[in-house]
Amino acid sequence: PYAFQYERYWLQSAPSQVAVGDSWRYRITWKPVPLPVEPGGPVLAGRWLVVADAGADVADLTKVWEAAGAQVVAVEVAADEERAGLAARLPQAEAEGVVGVVSLLSSAAATLVLIQALGDAGVEAPLWCVTRGAVSAARDDGAADPALAMIWGLGRVAALEHPERWGGLVDLPTEAGGADWGRLGSVLPQASGAGEDQLALRDSGVFGRRLVRAPLGGRRPVRDWSSSGTVLVTGGTGALGGKVARWAAEQGAEHVVLVSRSGADAPGADRLVQDLAERGTRVTVTACDVADREAMARVLAAVPEDAPLTAVFHTAGTPGGLSLDATGPEDVRRTLRAKTEGAQVLDELLRGTPLDAFVLYSSNAGVWGSGSQGVYAAANAYLDALAARRRARGETATSVAWGLWAGDGMGEGADDTYWQRRGIRPMHDERALEELRKALEHDETFVAVADVDWKTFAPAFTVSRPSVLVEDVPEARQALAAPEAPASDAPGGPGTPSALAAVAALPAAERERALVDLVLTHAAVVLGHSSPDRLTGDRAFMEIGFDSLTAVQLRNRLSTAIGTTLPTTVVFDYPTPAALAAHLLQEHVAPPTIAPTDWEGQVRQALAELPLDRLREAALLDDLLRLIGVGPEPAPGSPDAPAADAHAGDGGTTAPEASIDDLDTDDLVRMALGLSQS
Repeated sequence: PYAFQYERYWLQSAPSQVAVGDSWRYRITWKPVPLPVEPGGPVLAGRWLVVADAGADVADLTKVWEAAGAQVVAVEVAADEERAGLAARLPQAEAEGVVGVVSLLSSAAATLVLIQALGDAGVEAPLWCVTRGAVSAARDDGAADPALAMIWGLGRVAALEHPERWGGLVDLPTEAGGADWGRLGSVLPQASGAGEDQLALRDSGVFGRRLVRAPLGGRRPVRDWSSSGTVLVTGGTGALGGKVARWAAEQGAEHVVLVSRSGADAPGADRLVQDLAERGTRVTVTACDVADREAMARVLAAVPEDAPLTAVFHTAGTPGGLSLDATGPEDVRRTLRAKTEGAQVLDELLRGTPLDAFVLYSSNAGVWGSGSQGVYAAANAYLDALAARRRARGETATSVAWGLWAGDGMGEGADDTYWQRRGIRPMHDERALEELRKALEHDETFVAVADVDWKTFAPAFTVSRPSVLVEDVPEARQALAAPEAPASDAPGGPGTPSALAAVAALPAAERERALVDLVLTHAAVVLGHSSPDRLTGDRAFMEIGFDSLTAVQLRNRLSTAIGTTLPTTVVFDYPTPAALAAHLLQEHVAPPTIAPTDWEGQVRQALAELPLDRLREAALLDDLLRLIGVGPEPAPGSPDAPAADAHAGDGGTTAPEASIDDLDTDDLVRMALGLSQS
């Protein structure tokens, strides 16, 4: 087998610290997990919805699961099915008591429609996406199928955006049989409780996906890499393409071909060409859709014979920015065209061509997921799997899953501060390109490169849904094991006056509104708004732009504001500003009910809770009212109206008539004590 196809997992003590040169490097490994799959173990129960491609055979699964006691409801999905049509067929299944949903769909696009339709239909049962050959987890596994790997990239985002109705991802052998379906039925009831939501089931056991560090530890490179001949850069006039084009020229490239949709008309293209020419490098700028096979074939045919093609850097891509629910078919096509279809075209056209490097610019959105990056994450998971598939054919390929580049790049649209609040630090060009050099000189198939502040990122990443994916990164494990920081450690520092004191001083009718304003004010700061005017109390936090990371930021700010540490999940437990404000009012402003231990206190509490009807039935109400000079409201002209000097004993001041409903506890106690002494 190829070394990239699997990673052996050995338990070892974590290093005390990571060498600075290795601190950005990560890889994926598969760890045996203790989920028993023997006969007689846990089995499925209840009614399960099994969703498959139209015409797919689910007879084996149905036979095995129903023999074990489960009920299977099969639903077929056509390749061109729309979410509305699918959603219309799902409520009936939910009404029948579905406890889980298993998707056997073979495409990320269909899986996205299913996720959307389940939400539209109000199906809250957890969704498990089951694939066959989407990952390479065991020693004898072949290279992963890039198209199926996209489902895993999409699923990792679904786990972040819809944690309440996500089950997980499970991969079976390519030729799954009855025994495999039986293992699946045994593992699913156990997986959620164990926090495992990315699993591979094999004859040799059950494996869980893990992110780990990938230190080189001073290991010698397998080659000295430098550029020569022609270097092709897709997305060549974009931010990342321009960076690698300049770098390739500095490494000795004689000729650089820059391919992009806009070509020489792209902003900054003239300056880029000038920079490359000043380095003594010939430049060709071509306007071309990299997913257009015929057009790309012409570009490759035009490479000069005196400078043959030696390296390809595929940086073309369209960043995401839409939640799964808001993503439409056209968004899917646009995102996949340049990233995945372009990579496929290059792979096919260059099959058999000797190259020094075939580099795919991937993203960590496909490695661990990122909110509002669903299709983009799927596309990048495709690139990672494509690199492995090329290696399996004996051809070079390196996929680098980048974090955030400083300045412009795929992180454009949000400033660096936005990402740093989430624990993702921007990578400066010089260091990032040095990491690229390392990957090429060590001839790596895959490496994730990111500057992560795990103390910030790990708690926020797992706040809405626990994840064991990052538990084998020592810094992440430490951050997750650390006790919650007290309120004085949250932004604002110790000694910050509690906003609750000001709220408690307000009239009761104004307190909840004040707390809503408090929540909205801090929410606006976290989201980067200049004021809370654009926010309302009844819109869900997720609808106004919050994700698991910003939810923790809001929790920290509110903890400081009220002077007490709130749970990290508070924004998910109370999903709107109004709901959260009501919780704060009830738990942190409203005075607690304390059972009194003294006799007078018991009397006070008893009278405060005593229904007025009980006093009337005992003929005590009128006596109580007279004792404190308060009578029932008389009818106009009634002879029973109280005299004007009813309060002469308190200095001659005449009190206004009052209702029993206006009396507080002290008035009632005075009435009771006076009555008991009469």
